[in-house]
Order: sequence, then structure tokens, then C-alpha cells
Amino acid sequence: MLERLFLPIALLFSLAALLEPDWFIWGRPAIPYLLGVIMFGMGLTLEVRDFVEVWKRRGLVALGVLAQYTVMPVVALLTSA
Repeated sequence: MLERLFLPIALLFSLAALLEPDWFIWGRPAIPYLLGVIMFGMGLTLEVRDFVEVWKRRGLVALGVLAQYTVMPVVALLTSA
């Protein structure tokens, strides 16, 4: 049930944080640790076949990495100017 309701809950909390940021300031120091927990949990869901699939599509992965470190920073600079 939580999986089905995750998106509406996330949107609700995002809207609340946008409208009332003071409600969420207390959690700011924990953000790096919480992100680490989330990434660790996601890593635990990976299986060998996931890595095989990445290897099969390594060209697309390389393109994504290239975009991540070249195109996206340029777009960020252009939108912030």
C-alpha cells in the first residue's frame, strides 16, 4: 500500500515544504545520512541480471554519463544566467 501511495505522499510533503519551509528545517542536517540510507537500500535491490543489462547497453550508459557531466551543467549555466 505504501508503494502505491508514495507519489501522492511525496507530492504532499513537497508542497508543504514549499509553502512552509520552517516545518522541515530541523531535518536539514540529516539529509546526507538519509540519502545514504536510501542509496544503500536501492543498492540492495540490485541483482546480477541488472549489471548484465547495463553491460549490454553500455553505449547508452556512456551517453548518459556524457550528458550528466557536459550537457546538464551547460544547461544549468544557461538557465541561471
